[in-house]
Order: sequence, then C-alpha cells, then structure tokens
Amino acid sequence: MVAGLAMSVAFGASAPFIQPFEHKAHASEFQTAASYKYEAYQEEALNYLNKLRAPSGAIQLKLDPILTKAAENHAKYLNMNNVTEFINSTGEDSTKSGYTGRTVFDRIKAEGGDISIGTFFDVAYLGEKTSIEDAINKLLQRDPQILENRMEYIGIGQSGGKLVIVRKVADLPYTSKGATYPSNGQTNVDVDYKPLSRDVTLYGATKGVNGTFSGNPVHYLRPIAINKNSGFTMKLFDSNGAEVDCYKNGPTLFPKEVLKYNETYTAKVSYTTGSDAKAPFVPNQKIEEVWSFTTKADGATPTQPQQPTNPVKPVFSDYEAGQYWSEDMLWATDKGLIRGFEGASSNQYLLKPYEHLTEAQFLTVLFRYLKPTELDSQPKTGWFASQAYSLAQQYKLPVLGGANNTTVANAGITRGKMAQIWVSAIKGQTVTEEEAVQFMYDAKLSDGFSATEKTYESYHPIEVLKRGQLAKFFKSYDSYLNS
Repeated sequence: MVAGLAMSVAFGASAPFIQPFEHKAHASEFQTAASYKYEAYQEEALNYLNKLRAPSGAIQLKLDPILTKAAENHAKYLNMNNVTEFINSTGEDSTKSGYTGRTVFDRIKAEGGDISIGTFFDVAYLGEKTSIEDAINKLLQRDPQILENRMEYIGIGQSGGKLVIVRKVADLPYTSKGATYPSNGQTNVDVDYKPLSRDVTLYGATKGVNGTFSGNPVHYLRPIAINKNSGFTMKLFDSNGAEVDCYKNGPTLFPKEVLKYNETYTAKVSYTTGSDAKAPFVPNQKIEEVWSFTTKADGATPTQPQQPTNPVKPVFSDYEAGQYWSEDMLWATDKGLIRGFEGASSNQYLLKPYEHLTEAQFLTVLFRYLKPTELDSQPKTGWFASQAYSLAQQYKLPVLGGANNTTVANAGITRGKMAQIWVSAIKGQTVTEEEAVQFMYDAKLSDGFSATEKTYESYHPIEVLKRGQLAKFFKSYDSYLNS
C-alpha cells in the first residue's frame, strides 16, 4: 500500500486473528507519570481507542511515558529508514539510523523500563493517512486485539506517516462481552479493505479475496474468560435484514463485496461456552451477542465538470489517425482540455502524444475539465501553470511541485500520483494512491496492465505517463460521469 499501508507485529502477536490467551500475573504495573507531557495526537489517539473500547466494558487505556518513548523512538526509526513493508521478528537493524533496540523489549529497556512485569506488543501503521482516527481504523482492520480488556497501559509514537502503538498486557477483571471491530455504535466506518500482499501467507485469513478489495472486515474477540467453545456462528446483515455474503475465518468476516455507503450493518454471533469457562460465565452457557455499526457517507460522488468557455480548436500537425490515443485526443482538443504546443507557424500546433506528461500539464488539464471558470479567475503570472497550482493549493491537493518548485512541477508525473491528485480532487479529500487506483478500476478508467488481476502493482503506479494516455483517461472519466 502506499508506499503502502502496512502493519507490523514486532513481537508476541503472532497473528491479528489469534484467540485470547492466558497470561501470568505480574507483581507491579507501569504507572502513568503526571509530569510527562503528551502531544495532542497522542491524547487524540488515546481518546479514540477508549471510545471504541467502551461498548465491550473494557477498562479505559492510559498513556505510559516509558512505553510512549519506546513507541516514539521506533516510529522515528521506521520513518528515517523509510520502512514500508512488513517487519518480521528480527525487528530493528542495529546498523541503521535511529536504532534503539532489536525487539520491543530492548526498546523499553533502553528507556529504563522493567520488561519482567508484562508482555508487550509493537504495532505500526505505515503510509499516508489523513487523520489519527483513519490510521487507527486501518490498523484495527487487521489487528483488533487492542480493544480487548487485557490492555491498560499503552505508548503512542508518530513520525512522518508511521504510527506506533506499544501495549502492555495486564491481569484485569473479565468482561461480560466480547470485543468487536467495528465497535458497537461506531459510525463513519470504512466500506472496503485492501489485504496486504502477505496477508494470505501470513495469516491465512483472506483466502478467496486474492489480494483485491473486499468489504471492511468484522471481528469478534471472545471474552478472556471463555477459552473453549462449540457451535460458533457469526453472520452480518444489512439494514433490510439481508445476510451479507462473507468469507469466514473463525471470528472474522470478510464481506465479499465492498460495503454500501451510509448503511447500518448488524453482526450476530452465537456459541456455547466450554467446560473451562470462568466467571461471569458458566460451562455450557449459550452466548449470543449482537452489535451494529454504520459506514461512512459516500465521499466519492463524482464531480460534474463546469462547462468550458470558448474551447480552442487549433490544427495539429503531428496528429496521426489509427493510434491508441487518436480519437480520445481529438475529443480532448475539441473540449479545449489539451491545446498543444506552438508549431512552426502561427496556425499550427503540436500534440506531442508520446512525450512524458508533467504534473504541471496534468494539473492544468484537470482544472480545465473540473473548474474552468475558477481556473481562469486565478491571478496570472508568467508561468503557464501558476493558476492551476493556485487552485491546487486552495483545494489542498497532494501535488509535489508548485510555483516555488517548478523543477518538480515540470518533471514527468507517475500514473500513481496522477490518480491520487485526480481522485482527491473528485472526492474533496486526500486519498492514498492505493485508494485512487482502486477508483480508477471501479470507474473503469483503467484496466491496468494485467489480464487476470486488478491490483495496485498491476496498475504500474511508478510508470511515468505520456500525454496521449492522459486524453484516454479523461475521455473514460467523461463517459463514466455520463453513463
């Protein structure tokens, strides 16, 4: 994913879908230092996690200064070394910058922590994110265990796009409800889920999904007091009572299709406790739990373009019939989206369809299509793309170049970055490249470069676009809007 979305379980949590396990009592616990100054994002993350934990009756989490420092150090290491893949049990590399310990235990010891008093986990969300809540939700899609009542003290660290949570398992009172994700009553839930490339081999949890998007997974983690059980069933229903078709992996459901926007779903589990059930449960007790959540509103309503004024229709001396771009380029020039370069004479222009497309050129064409009136109203300078970058700044688009960085603006734009800027403009909020590429597939703007799969990789996101390819993308989007 984004430079991808990835999750790391650096120690102890062998898989995010494992069952609760017993742990030994400890003589003492970490204590929260009143004098420690936490950052606003750490308080925000803590409050959000506690909000999600509340429906199951789990104890409220507390920030711990030593765990927090260990998390901050590890986040800095991940960011400094641009770690974007799954981190295996070897942990940090002592030869790399920012090293503070191979394992999470080592990193806690480096800050003066006593590792003999607990079991610790180290989890990281890697990649672009729009908010702390979004990062946590992406993490919980794969590892919901932090919502269980076994956690009391945590540390949170962030550096760049890396969010690390170090959590301590404690002996706490058993709850009478299981932990769930999405949480009961949760709103603004993601509608989709993109498995990591290693999810199938690592967890065995996405069989049948084959690396493509599915609906947001639904997790249920039994109360710790229940170990053995029988007759476990779990189902998901939409607001009309229709059962949602899902892949099943124990207490996790993977909807086979992306969930509907602004829809309330209800999950139901039932099972019978085993002979080793502990209070507040008894052996052979019938358990039934029901919870509901609501998905986010549709932020992907296509933006209808304003009507261009006075489209220019020049004569292009390098136009060739019968090429992959020919008809689409004629359409784009007729709409005034592509105006070409001045040729040898005043009435001739060049399309240059095989030359690399730059970010500045793409941004100009994008706003000619979506916001031509606003584009023309922006202050003009001597640079052709100044108006487009002025609008890009207003709409907070994830561009790389600008009036103060024309070198990057005039460099070739990759297919992935083009998709990200375009879909961010359509949705009115920044999306990741992976999300943008999926939109390109869903809207049939691209089929990628594979006849058998539509993945982020098969889209060739790092390939630089050519000008002829851009015309095809815009023609396809226009057809999508009018279909």
